[in-house]
Amino acid sequence: MASEAEVLEKVGSYCTEKQYTLDDNFRSQFSNKFAAANPDADINDENTLKSIKFNLDTAFSATS
Repeated sequence: MASEAEVLEKVGSYCTEKQYTLDDNFRSQFSNKFAAANPDADINDENTLKSIKFNLDTAFSATS
């Protein structure tokens, strides 16, 4: 199960790894919406992580 806190942790790690400059407000809102939309997702599942990363890549590209 993907909680908002778990998603936020993965988002933070990925943004740091990729040096994305997405602000804390965006990260928090994204985590909240992702967790709400995927309540049964396993946060450690490869497909869940790919979905998070894809969405973050897209968001960063859109803001750049």
